[in-house]
Amino acid sequence: MTVHVDLVSEDLGTGVRKLCAHGQLVLVAIDDSGNPVEVPPLEQNAA
Repeated sequence: MTVHVDLVSEDLGTGVRKLCAHGQLVLVAIDDSGNPVEVPPLEQNAA
């Protein structure tokens, strides 16, 4: 899974926002031996 992240600062007096940094995190599920494992898909239920 890859998660994209933006870090934004905001001047509370003016409300002006400024992008400070951006990046992406790569998350990998691993087993007890440290090997990558497949993760079952998420089941979504409508509420």
